[in-house]
Amino acid sequence: MKERQTTPPAEQVPTLRAHYLALPAPLILTHALQSAGGLLDGFWLRRLLGVRGIATAASFFLVFFVLLSLIIGLGAGATILAGQARARAMRRKCGGRARRPSLLLLASGLRSRWPVHGLRRG
Repeated sequence: MKERQTTPPAEQVPTLRAHYLALPAPLILTHALQSAGGLLDGFWLRRLLGVRGIATAASFFLVFFVLLSLIIGLGAGATILAGQARARAMRRKCGGRARRPSLLLLASGLRSRWPVHGLRRG
């Protein structure tokens, strides 16, 4: 009895290079779109707020990303601590361990909703 061929012919098999090029393609496209959006935002800020507005926005983004990483880290830490306490069947301790980071996250979220009055055109 003759065995059936289970692999496709060589011309139909994608090469390793095609896989390597297909993997970062969405990342490159996302980066290009994000850069174009940043460029348009820069033009818009320059027209709306002037050069000082662009400088203020650029320095604010650094602070924003540091605070964002801090908040994400606190949330992840609180989740891990709560999961560990729950796994040990210490329900009473679970709420106590997650209470402080959760309140800090809530306070920082409420603080971010308040308007910023420092960006006035001068």
